[in-house]
Amino acid sequence: MQSVKFRSDPLALAPDNRPAFVIAVPLTDSQNNFTGMLAAVVSLDPILRRLQDASVRGRTVFVVDHFGHIVAHPDTRHFVPGEDLTDKSHLVGIVKALPKELRNTETVRFSQKENNRPVEIVGTYSTFPEVNWAVIAQRSVSEARADAGVPELNRQALAFVSVVVLIAVLFGYFFAVGISGPIRNLAASTRAISRGEFHQRTPVKGAAEISELAENFNLMASDIEEYIEKLKEAAEENRELFIGSIRMLAAAIDEKDPYTRGHSGRVAKYSTIIAQELKMPADELDNLKISALLHDVGKIGVDDRVLKKPGSLTPEEFEIMKTHTTKGANIMRPVSQLKDMLPGIELHHEHLDGRGYPYGLSGAQIPLMARIIAVADTLDAMTTNRPYQSAMELDYALGRIKALTGSKFDQVVVNALESAVKNGKIRLSAVEVHV
Repeated sequence: MQSVKFRSDPLALAPDNRPAFVIAVPLTDSQNNFTGMLAAVVSLDPILRRLQDASVRGRTVFVVDHFGHIVAHPDTRHFVPGEDLTDKSHLVGIVKALPKELRNTETVRFSQKENNRPVEIVGTYSTFPEVNWAVIAQRSVSEARADAGVPELNRQALAFVSVVVLIAVLFGYFFAVGISGPIRNLAASTRAISRGEFHQRTPVKGAAEISELAENFNLMASDIEEYIEKLKEAAEENRELFIGSIRMLAAAIDEKDPYTRGHSGRVAKYSTIIAQELKMPADELDNLKISALLHDVGKIGVDDRVLKKPGSLTPEEFEIMKTHTTKGANIMRPVSQLKDMLPGIELHHEHLDGRGYPYGLSGAQIPLMARIIAVADTLDAMTTNRPYQSAMELDYALGRIKALTGSKFDQVVVNALESAVKNGKIRLSAVEVHV
């Protein structure tokens, strides 16, 4: 987790307390980002056998770390790896007190109790900062005089530690190089697929297990890529079907009144252009377009006697007509995919001054979607022939809308409409509108 190389304290492997330790190396990608780690339990059986071979004729040779803990001891029954020998060996206390970075070899003569009587001991320690270990060889003075003597202890200690260091370095290097490379490639491919790059594959090389893992990964990536493509195609077909259904519903609404034929499509077009002038995000733009197409869906529930009346409506009839906003929202509310479009359907006749309907909302209480559709709806109503009025010129209609800014319409939305008209993005045409 800290992205550093790691070697554990000495530990014992069951059932006979064989010495071992854990090593771990971090894995990184080509940008040096941490992606995981590779760990191994390293058995010190070869070192243990060497210690047992050297511990003869009253001589004991063992390895401790700089904390005084046993790394390997020939007598695994009574000396378990990881056990603290500070209080049991004078030499271990000396090693523990030395600086860890110090390389030193020294022969020391001291006295320690064995079977409650003092025994003169001669011992040699050699420290190796590379692994933070020390090799200790000791025996009684009487046995040392009868055998090869102290110089032999020094030579054996040095030779043994050299073997330990060489084994540890070579094992760690080849183990890491042989496995970490393929795993880094696999990790890089996994991240690529998580970003949506389903074409990514990992090279098939390395140990048999790693190669098999890479092959299975590539097969999985191919299956995912194929499945995603099918999902995209299905999603696009569903979206086209959904939009087509919305267009048909809007056309059915407009057909109820010959004066409003094409009205929903034109309102959707004007609303989209205004929203684009306002830099509305793409997802919100899609919601607005659908809401504008369906803004008059509630007229399905309005009596034709009122809806198709050629003249002005009476106050009672106008109250009936006003219900088309809430009727439309209630019709569409059970469709969960349309929940974000409901504000435009239900609130496009609200006014900024609070005198609109159906709820008398004002100012910021009115969603931007509804404020945009309100302006687009009014523009189309003014520029098309209706039973109660003749179609107005675009500039004249724009002037009328600007005059109602602040009371009925939002200044920001009207400014966007004016900009679109001046830039030629909105023109009056008899051509059928497609949204």
